[in-house]
Amino acid sequence: MLDGRATSSVGCSTAGVLTSSAMLAGGTSRAQSRLSSPTPQGTRGSGAGGRQRLDGKASSSSRPSSRSSSPARVFDARVMATAYRSGAGDGRSRAATRMRAGPWVGTSTTAGGNSRHRRGAGVKTRVLFGNDASAADIDDAIELEAPASVAKECFYEESYAATQRVRVANKLTMKVETNGVRYRVSVETDLASEHLLLHWGVAPTKEHWDQWMTPAENIRPPLTTETVGVCQTMFTQSQTGRMDEGKLNCVIEGNIIDGDYAINFVLFDKKLEQWLHQEKGGFFHVPLPQPPAPEFVTTTLSVVEEYEEEVEEIVYEEEEEDKPPTPAMAEDAVTVTTPDADETDGAVMFSFDEDEDATPSPDGLTSRVMAPPVDPQPLADKTDLGVFASGIQAMKKLLRGSTFDVEEVLAISETPTLIPLSAMDDVQATIEEKEEEIMPPVMNGPIEEPPVFEIEPVVEGPVAPPQPKTIKKMVKKSRTIQREVREALPVKLVEGSWVITNTIEEVVHNEKEVQYTIGALVEKDPKGGGVRLRVEAEVPWNLVLHWGIVPRGARADVWSLPPESWRPMGSSVYKDKACETPMKRFESSLYGLSTLNYVELELGNAPTAVRFVLKEANGTRWVDHNGDDFVIPMPEASAASSTLDAKSQQDMRDATDVAMAAVARAAEMNLNSIVEVADVAVLEPEVEKDVEVEVEVAPKPEISIMDDEDDEEEIVVAKAAPVIEGPELVEVDQAPDVVVAPPTPEPVPVPVKTASSRVTSAVGNGREVLLQGFNWESSKSPSSWYANVENLADTIGRIGFTVIWLPPPTDSVSLEGYMPRDYYDLNSRYGTVDELKSLIKALRRNGVMSLGDAVLNHRCAHSQGPEGLWNQFGGKLAWDARAIVADDPNFGGKGSPSDGDFFHAAPNVDHSQSFVKADLEEWMQWLQKEVGYDGWRLDYVRGFWGGHVKDYMEATQPGFAVGEFWDALDYKYDAPEYNQDAHRQRIVNWINAAGGLAGAFDVTTKGILHAVFERQEYWRLSDKAGKPPGVMGWWPSRAVTFVENHDTGSTQGHWRFPRGKELQGYAYILTHPGTPTVFWDHIFDNNWGHLHEPIERMISIRKESGVHCRSTVSIVRCEQSVYAAVIDDNLLMKIGPGEFHADGAWKVALSGQDFCIWTKK
Repeated sequence: MLDGRATSSVGCSTAGVLTSSAMLAGGTSRAQSRLSSPTPQGTRGSGAGGRQRLDGKASSSSRPSSRSSSPARVFDARVMATAYRSGAGDGRSRAATRMRAGPWVGTSTTAGGNSRHRRGAGVKTRVLFGNDASAADIDDAIELEAPASVAKECFYEESYAATQRVRVANKLTMKVETNGVRYRVSVETDLASEHLLLHWGVAPTKEHWDQWMTPAENIRPPLTTETVGVCQTMFTQSQTGRMDEGKLNCVIEGNIIDGDYAINFVLFDKKLEQWLHQEKGGFFHVPLPQPPAPEFVTTTLSVVEEYEEEVEEIVYEEEEEDKPPTPAMAEDAVTVTTPDADETDGAVMFSFDEDEDATPSPDGLTSRVMAPPVDPQPLADKTDLGVFASGIQAMKKLLRGSTFDVEEVLAISETPTLIPLSAMDDVQATIEEKEEEIMPPVMNGPIEEPPVFEIEPVVEGPVAPPQPKTIKKMVKKSRTIQREVREALPVKLVEGSWVITNTIEEVVHNEKEVQYTIGALVEKDPKGGGVRLRVEAEVPWNLVLHWGIVPRGARADVWSLPPESWRPMGSSVYKDKACETPMKRFESSLYGLSTLNYVELELGNAPTAVRFVLKEANGTRWVDHNGDDFVIPMPEASAASSTLDAKSQQDMRDATDVAMAAVARAAEMNLNSIVEVADVAVLEPEVEKDVEVEVEVAPKPEISIMDDEDDEEEIVVAKAAPVIEGPELVEVDQAPDVVVAPPTPEPVPVPVKTASSRVTSAVGNGREVLLQGFNWESSKSPSSWYANVENLADTIGRIGFTVIWLPPPTDSVSLEGYMPRDYYDLNSRYGTVDELKSLIKALRRNGVMSLGDAVLNHRCAHSQGPEGLWNQFGGKLAWDARAIVADDPNFGGKGSPSDGDFFHAAPNVDHSQSFVKADLEEWMQWLQKEVGYDGWRLDYVRGFWGGHVKDYMEATQPGFAVGEFWDALDYKYDAPEYNQDAHRQRIVNWINAAGGLAGAFDVTTKGILHAVFERQEYWRLSDKAGKPPGVMGWWPSRAVTFVENHDTGSTQGHWRFPRGKELQGYAYILTHPGTPTVFWDHIFDNNWGHLHEPIERMISIRKESGVHCRSTVSIVRCEQSVYAAVIDDNLLMKIGPGEFHADGAWKVALSGQDFCIWTKK
């Protein structure tokens, strides 16, 4: 169990778990053995990731087992038969019966078909098999002797159902049958699919064998639908035998006489959205039975055939005479003489219109009318009649003296001069109609004389004689011919019995979900002899265990290389972070159990946990816990030991140096100690006796903690550690003593913060105590979280908190607020914007500053861009892909390359873009003005350069600011390195890049506290310079210390503080420099009620003693099991199980389990 409780195990699991602790194969084995079987579909375990307990519950007592190193016995098949069948219809898989050796109770229990057998040392045990073991089964029993061995307790036992998508080869059989009249095509496969479709069409002819035509309705099976010119038919389950598992089958039947040549198809798994083709990527082609070739007869027929023949003919035609143009035509004008002509002599000029609709002058008309008729021609049709009528109209205009266009003149010229008698009636009627239009109206007065035309004579040339001409033309003719016609006789199909005409077998590959069962067993030696981990995997390939350890004090997601002594033979190192150990293989054909891989690890003094995944040996396939690592918890290390591990010689030297330095420091401070230097070097428990500490200190002037000129004096930069771009740091060979400001005549009292007394410093007034005002589940509160906190505003101020860190306020994809989307939408799962404003006002009335949780590193997009990537933002800040760093692998950013680490769950914001920085600065200023925030908690500042933070801090001038720069400590095998200078250097570099305008959470100190309490190595609390080993020891005013937060603890538990050591942790950070942080659960959650009063008292002692962010620390005791220090010569504290007592100058202010705090009398 995760909490370290022992669990009992049974020999059967409803999830088909693996429970073997030794395999019954050649070589050496243990008497304890387990068999396992595959997990049936639909029986995945419950809980996160599908995990399930072996027995479904925890037990209050642990169960011992034994281990044997004797050679394995060779068992016959009856031993393997101890894996029994489950009861009919109970849905359980085959399970294994354990055969344990050792001091077990000699009893046997049977429940529901599950048998479990325990035995004592030297007692013969009958192992029965079958659901109904009785006296009749005695002959089938096997008697085992229990060898004497050291017993181990079963600490943890678990099975996992790992689901993987693997590529599987499946058999596909196509069978063609016919009875002479009809055909039947059966497509059968052993594919495991819940919704498999035959996507098919027909090829009409052999020449077009690769075409896909829509099948006729009469050959479509049931469950067929037509789509895009083809058909899809669902496969159905068919039983191939009584004991065999049914296969998927699809049958198509049709008439041979229809003449379809073949069926073409592919398969489609609708559930998995997979198309399954032929191995080479093509489609499957199944030729169909064809009707027999028909018989033909030949018939002779007489046929009259028409044809065309070309002939020549001589014709005569007249040549047209070339007529000279008339003067009027030559001059493009017509002269008309009228009786009353004035100075123009009665000549009227008619201009020709160049438009295509224009008509010629009346020259042609007069010449045709006045000239004698030549070669008269009949009026052919109404068209000629219309032309004649048009000529009449033109003459009407001419008589009136009106102008007319060229077309009218041409109409006159084209008017025929000879009209046959047959057309006279029509012409007469037309003329009468035209005359009515031509005749002028009757007027009183003299009648004007009509105009007189002056017509020039037309000169005609000689007429040429007609010329002969030969032309060719086609003439239709007919003839009678004889033709032979070949006719096919009707085919007669004879129905007979069904016969198989063709069988085609193919292999089709698909991906399917396969469930593998992984088992883990952790056994510990109750006497401290080490821990054994056994991993078993029911996977059909040869496996390698890819594993690492989570060292004591490390985050839960850390992979660290195990010590060499823990690595089994044949192991190799993978990238200095993990170990790869080949697993042993066991094969058996019992009930289909083919392959089992297993490995055992002897872990000595166990780490916090073991993380592993499985890897195919010499392959590329991996098996994980449904996308995550398998994490196996280990027993807690014994806290009784106060001696160093003899194998860690470097740790021994470091601890000795630290302890001797502390003794020397105590001597300089006139401490009377009974501990001798020689004893300190050994660090045995007997040296940790009562120590009377007499501290004589000279009074020191009051420290001005408001003066930031001391910051540069605090910075210590390790020479070996690189410094990122930013202001130049002070580089010294040795950590200097803390330099304080000049003494002031009188201490200046710290004013109480009100709404009008806003502090503009990254660390407030230096005496701040920070409260994290939420946990990971606060967003799920049934009522407004803001309202809940507002109800506690008076209590928060009374306890002594001066700053509160509130949750992210913006619209977010995630409930908790850490996936922001619309920055200006402040209605979140924590409450409304009005409730947030009311909360901040209530806190300010109680002297508490409010920090807004600003998530600046990443932002979730509102929509997808042209490439289908989520990089288009909405709301007031409607950014596009330019606001995302260019090397973000998931979101197609078009900004500059990233200057930090990636956060892969959302687009990483490019803070180097001027418009992005301007928008964010404006937004933060708006939050200060609109909502009332006093400062900032900056999320995931590892993702962008600290120089950008400097710009934001200069733009907003916060009263308090802290960044989350969280990365892993440096580890060596299963333990953190003693020297964590490189780790705290990275945090100091970020603070320095931010211009010192924001502090940072002291992750280094938290990690070292984990190692101190997990391993009982209190000597780690001093670096080689005798100062605190975290950021607190280098830049204390910018170090924000903490024990737990919403990520490390709460319901996430990514790096949970050692259970039961929380008060020691708070006794350390609440008495030391830096700005301490208290987690919400530890002061307001009733589940942590035992912490409430001590933490409240520690805050009070800190304030009464005047401890602040730059207080001095003098470490006076730092050994294996105890740490003691004097802070500002006003407070003395001690943590650890080792003995330590103060003299009469000090009085106990607070004490508890393994901690004590004294103040001056």
